[in-house]
Amino acid sequence: MFCFFTSVAVVFSILCSCLYRELYARF
Repeated sequence: MFCFFTSVAVVFSILCSCLYRELYARF
C-alpha cells in the first residue's frame, strides 16, 4: 500500500511539474 501511495505521489509530482512548465512557457 505504501509503495502504491509513493508511486502515485511521484507520478502526480511529475505531472504537476510538466503542467507548471507548460503554463510557465505560455506566459
